[in-house]
Amino acid sequence: MASVPQSEHADELEVADDAEACPRGQTRPEAERRSEGREATLRRPPSHPAGPRAGIETPWARSLIIFGAASIGLFFAFRQEIAAAIAVWSSSATFGHAFFIAPISLLLLFGQRHRLALLQPAPTPWAAVPIVLLTLLWAFGALANIMVVKQFAFVGLWQSLFLLVLGWPITRLALFPLFYLYFAVPFGSSAIPALQDVTAQIVVHLLRLSGIPVFLDGYLIQIPSGSFVIAEACSGVRYLMVSVALGALVAHLLFRSWARRIAILGLSLAVPIVANGLRAYGIVMLAHLSDYRIAVDIDHVFYGFLFLGVVTLSLLGIAVLLRDRVDRTAPATLDAQDPGQRQRDNMARRPLATSLLGSGLTLVVILLAQAWTAAAKEPPAGPLPDLLLPQVAAPWLAAAGDETGWTPRFHGNDLALKGSYALGGKTVDLHVAYFSHQREGAEAVSDVHALGGSGKEWHALEIRNAVTRIAGREHPHTRMLLASRNESYIVWYWYRIGGQNTNSPFLGKLLEFKALVSGGDQSAAVIAIASRVTEDAQQANALIRDFMNQALNSDGSLMQIGTSRTGAGTTASP
Repeated sequence: MASVPQSEHADELEVADDAEACPRGQTRPEAERRSEGREATLRRPPSHPAGPRAGIETPWARSLIIFGAASIGLFFAFRQEIAAAIAVWSSSATFGHAFFIAPISLLLLFGQRHRLALLQPAPTPWAAVPIVLLTLLWAFGALANIMVVKQFAFVGLWQSLFLLVLGWPITRLALFPLFYLYFAVPFGSSAIPALQDVTAQIVVHLLRLSGIPVFLDGYLIQIPSGSFVIAEACSGVRYLMVSVALGALVAHLLFRSWARRIAILGLSLAVPIVANGLRAYGIVMLAHLSDYRIAVDIDHVFYGFLFLGVVTLSLLGIAVLLRDRVDRTAPATLDAQDPGQRQRDNMARRPLATSLLGSGLTLVVILLAQAWTAAAKEPPAGPLPDLLLPQVAAPWLAAAGDETGWTPRFHGNDLALKGSYALGGKTVDLHVAYFSHQREGAEAVSDVHALGGSGKEWHALEIRNAVTRIAGREHPHTRMLLASRNESYIVWYWYRIGGQNTNSPFLGKLLEFKALVSGGDQSAAVIAIASRVTEDAQQANALIRDFMNQALNSDGSLMQIGTSRTGAGTTASP
């Protein structure tokens, strides 16, 4: 019979006897304790960094204090941009969802807390590059009075401050929550005319497929039973903004494949546009088939919300069904290298003083930029000019204005003039809003001006840019066909900024910026000429063109500046 070596059993018995014989408070042999220490290290969960806890929390605490203090300074410096955004969220149904953007970003960051705990803050000096560029962008927005540009620059500066103080590894992990903050900026209103066009085209094509004769004139859809206007509220911009913000969140949470993420973002962009066209078509059909007993006024809004709510839920359902399947049994790792040790090495090379110095210099640069723009926007000295209405020769005559017709609403202007001129029984009305210098809330190019009327009284049936040759020179302007229940008007309007005419809001802002930087003429004006449509729009356009040939000066201006309303004048900027 083979014998079993006694050494194994002897060792086991020896260890067991030693464990039982070791009284409380006494230590085991040194070799055994080292062996157990190695075994405990191997058993350490990968989700927790090695090393003493206090050594990890101290850099985080200091960096967060610096970042929090710098953020408070940044929020104070940009308090006007923040207040303007909140005012838009509160007053516009299109941007009401923006109240939820910052809480969602914070929840996303909170969900990353365990992975962020594996890293330690390491200041990133090259973050100074985006800080300088974004400060210049903000300065341009401030000089040109473009609030949305200033708000985008503010969000980018806060993100750059995050990168500067906490470092790139942490910023990379928090990239989507930081990016998601851009959805809090109230932008997208400029897409309304394009969305109105798309909605009108969808409705017209579907009506023709349904066998209903239809005629499209701008935003006016005419069928045998009545007429419909694709107004700004029917453009679907509010549903588009909510859908894109929701689609970006869903793409981040449910998908890891970039191809699927892009596909979901594309669907979140396309589905609300198509669905809004189907909604408008459904409303037209309901009104047509019910002899206008349903799908009008409040029914219009109710059916729209109900239909697009179903479409949004359907889009979410598709995203849930197609979501990526994540293997939750596999441990999540950030890097093959120990991140905690790597970050501790970085902290040894990059002291927290870099964060303190960098954040302080950032605030100084921003405050200097704000002081420079404030000095550049100082109002010009001297009294306001005395504007004179243009003089016309026979057969044109000055006429009494019709107060019951179309009248634009301007905001923040320093002077406003209105004049009426008649030719052969037909009349044109001239409206001028003059700004001696442009500032926040008093701008020639502004969304708050109601050139197309306000409320349900007036609807813009057509808006298009045009260039007409008048008095031997090209004259840019925007043409609008406005209609109410009983009458319609043709309106030509344009901006005159820094001595130049333009019908482009973007070019108008560039001219405003140029005037401030170069120290040139800071005056600006919005000029609108309207004529009632009595027979057809072509006659009204011809009447306005003939008036322009009579009244327009050789330098493209329309008004004159004089010392009194009756005295001689000189050509003025408007």
